[in-house]
Amino acid sequence: MERYRLKNIIILILVLVNISLLSSLLYRKSEEYGMLRRTEDELVELFAASDITLERSAISWADAPTGISMTRSPQREMEFARVLLGEALEETSQGGINTYRSSAGVVEFRSSGSFDALLFHFPEDTEAFCKNLCRSFSFSAPVFALDEVGTGAATAVYEFEKHPVYNAVLTFSITEGRLTSLSGTLLPSEGTPIMEEDLLSCSAALTAFQQMRREEGTVGSSILSTYRCYELQNTPSAPMVLGGAWCIVTDIASYYVNCSTGAITVG
Repeated sequence: MERYRLKNIIILILVLVNISLLSSLLYRKSEEYGMLRRTEDELVELFAASDITLERSAISWADAPTGISMTRSPQREMEFARVLLGEALEETSQGGINTYRSSAGVVEFRSSGSFDALLFHFPEDTEAFCKNLCRSFSFSAPVFALDEVGTGAATAVYEFEKHPVYNAVLTFSITEGRLTSLSGTLLPSEGTPIMEEDLLSCSAALTAFQQMRREEGTVGSSILSTYRCYELQNTPSAPMVLGGAWCIVTDIASYYVNCSTGAITVG
C-alpha cells in the first residue's frame, strides 16, 4: 500500500513539474509574440510617418541568412556544357577558364562562376529547352520577353536552397524562336556556411532602408513584401561567396540589404 502511494506521489510531482515547464514555455512564447507585435507597430508607424504603407504581413520574421562559401565544381560545369553541346566535348583549360567545344557550339566558364555560350545548332523547342535547363541547374523559371517574330531574351535567377541569388542571372538570347547564345552565372549546388554574428534581421534591414530613403530621397509609396535572398560576392581569396541579404520589394523597385554590412543595392 505504501509503495502504491509513493508511486502516485511521484507521478503527481512529475505532472506538476511538466505543468510548470509548460507554463514557463507559454509565458516566454507570449513575451516573444508581444515583442514582435510591438516591433511591427513601431515599423508600421516609422514608415507611415514618411507616407509609406507597410503592412504587418510584409514583415518577415525568418532568421537572417548566413553567408555561404563555395568551391568551383568542374563536374557541374561539364554537365551544363553537355546539356548545351552534347556528349562529344573537347575540353581545354587555361588561366582559370574552362572551355568546352563541339560541333553544336562553345561555352567558357570562369572561376567567378560566370560563363558565355554560343550555339551553332538550336534545340527544336526553345521554350521547353530553357525551362528544362533552368529546372535541372537550380534556376528560377525563365521569364520570356519576345517580340512578334520570337526575337528577344529570357532571364532566370540562380537559387541556392530555394532562395534567389539576385545578382546571379542567366540570360538566353533568342532570334526568331531559335536559341543562339547564353550568358550568366552557374554556381555549385552546395556550399559551406560561414560563421557570422550580429546579422541584420528583417526589421533591422527595414530600418536601414528607411534611413537610406530619408537621406537619398528614394521614392516609393508602399512596401509589398520582404524575403531572404543571397548576393554573389567575388573576392580574390574566395571567388564564390554568397552573402546573406534581405529583399525589400516596393511598388517601384526591389532593394537588397546585405545582412552583414547593411549595404543597400537597388535591383
